[in-house]
Amino acid sequence: MLSVDVMRYVDRYVGVPLCFLFSVLDKAAALFQRERNLVPRKILVMQLSEMGSTVLVRPAVKYIKQHCPDAEIFYLIFDEMKASLLPLDMIPPDHVHTIRSGSLTGLIKDSLKVLLQLRKHKLDAAIDLELFSRYSMLLSYLSGARARVGFDNFHAEGLYRGSLLTQRVHYNYYKHISLNFLALFKSLEAEKNDFPLVKQKITGDEIDLYYIESTPEAREKIWAKLKKKNPDIHPAHKRIVLNPNASALLPLRRWPLEKYIGLTEKLLEHPDWFVILTGVLSDLPDVLQICEAVKNKRCINLATETTLPELIDLYNISDVLISNDSGPPHFASLTPIRVIVLFGPETPRMYAPLSTNLDVVYLGLACSPCVSAFSHRKSACTNNRCLQMISVDDVYSRVVRYLDSQ
Repeated sequence: MLSVDVMRYVDRYVGVPLCFLFSVLDKAAALFQRERNLVPRKILVMQLSEMGSTVLVRPAVKYIKQHCPDAEIFYLIFDEMKASLLPLDMIPPDHVHTIRSGSLTGLIKDSLKVLLQLRKHKLDAAIDLELFSRYSMLLSYLSGARARVGFDNFHAEGLYRGSLLTQRVHYNYYKHISLNFLALFKSLEAEKNDFPLVKQKITGDEIDLYYIESTPEAREKIWAKLKKKNPDIHPAHKRIVLNPNASALLPLRRWPLEKYIGLTEKLLEHPDWFVILTGVLSDLPDVLQICEAVKNKRCINLATETTLPELIDLYNISDVLISNDSGPPHFASLTPIRVIVLFGPETPRMYAPLSTNLDVVYLGLACSPCVSAFSHRKSACTNNRCLQMISVDDVYSRVVRYLDSQ
């Protein structure tokens, strides 16, 4: 993918003038258009970059399916993130559109191609889940959707992306992001001239949990992968999954590698415990370094060796997941596994996984959270003490307490 800084630069210095230009054109066109009541029959949902967001938006998509049962839902996502659509099983595969983000040329080419495809659908509404992105705002407007839903900055300075929204929703940083997403979808039923939307109470009671149960065949397959690494592993052993890295989008979310090494060593002091390391290709060097440091056959390296469905199968047969705040804890929330998540630059108030078996580690320093949608999630911090100060003993004791209670 393009680097985050390149994306931010293009979004600001190209996106802002384009949003202004199209806002002027839209205002002029509105003088010759007549207001019509909208009954959305074709709805586009735009969630481009965050893998875990597909889990968090599922309750909102389900809400639309229940309240607009005849509506067709289309989805737009970066091609590299397409595998994360697993929780959104109610969206037909042929309704999913993708854009490659590996290069600027590919991004522009695919964006134009997708816009032509979207306009053929004659969309009634486009719901932009991105947090103040000008790129997604432009895609929403150029898709031809009559209703355009998204987060608006209202009187906040900066974050300008024109006046292209028809349903302007307040981004509430005191509430969980899943509730914010639900507010976007509910705004389709609200009076669009009532600012800010949505003027109704939305609570966690409306966020239903969703689970993916692995089939017996899938469980056997993941067990075969584990036994290939170490034939001694069997169901009587405790299995602890470690995701020892965070997305390259936000490296500040990483717990130091030496902490993961120290934690793995302590966990492996228990002769009946196995540690299973997972990750994508960019995580592999850290995973290999952990394996080299601990030199223990009960430390199993599955990094780059599982698909997303297989990762969920692994969670379904394991006892505990330990991870930085990133995508894997959200996918783990689709299973009964104990999820221990380390937060620092971002807040669990907004981004905690939707799990009933959750243990959040968060020190709440005076400077935390420093990553915000209002700064396009860019922080001035170069020394993430909010994570460095989380001790190995703290995380280890949480694992012991949970496993001892089983």
